[in-house]
Amino acid sequence: MRWTAEEAVVYLQSKEYIDTALIPIISISFDQKGIDSGNDNEWIQRISMEIEKQFKGRILLLPPLSYATSFQKEQRKNWFRLWVESLNNNVFKHLLFIGTEDLWVSVAEEFDCKYFRIPSVPLRHLDDPYKWTMVQNQVKKLLPQIVEMWHND
Repeated sequence: MRWTAEEAVVYLQSKEYIDTALIPIISISFDQKGIDSGNDNEWIQRISMEIEKQFKGRILLLPPLSYATSFQKEQRKNWFRLWVESLNNNVFKHLLFIGTEDLWVSVAEEFDCKYFRIPSVPLRHLDDPYKWTMVQNQVKKLLPQIVEMWHND
C-alpha cells in the first residue's frame, strides 16, 4: 500500500495485517550535488514502489523522508530518532528504511530499525527499459532480505 487517500482508508481498515513501514530517505541539496540527490530520489522511489507492489498488503510505503545535506550528523540523528519514535507509536512492527547513503546504516542499528543501503545508479544516462532492468535487479536482491527480516522476528 502507498500513502494515498484511497489506500490510507484501506490501511486503517486492515492495519493489523500491515506490520512493516517502508520509508525512503532522500537527501536534498541545492548546489551541484542536487543533480545526484535528484537522481537518488528517482532511483530509491522506483525501487520502493516495486517493493511495495511485491508485498502489497504487508508493507505500507510512506512518502520519502527528506533532509538537507547541510544537516550536521547530530541533527540527522535527532531527526531520524523523531521519525522512528513517531512510527513506532503507530504500531509498525518493522521499520524498513531505504536510501543510498552509508551514514544511515549505524543510525538505524542504534534505533533497532532496518536500513537497506542501495548503491546509487546514474539513471539520467539510461533509457527507460534499462532503468526498469536495473530496478528489477536491485529488487530481486532485496526481497529475500525483507522476508528474512520477517522470519527473524
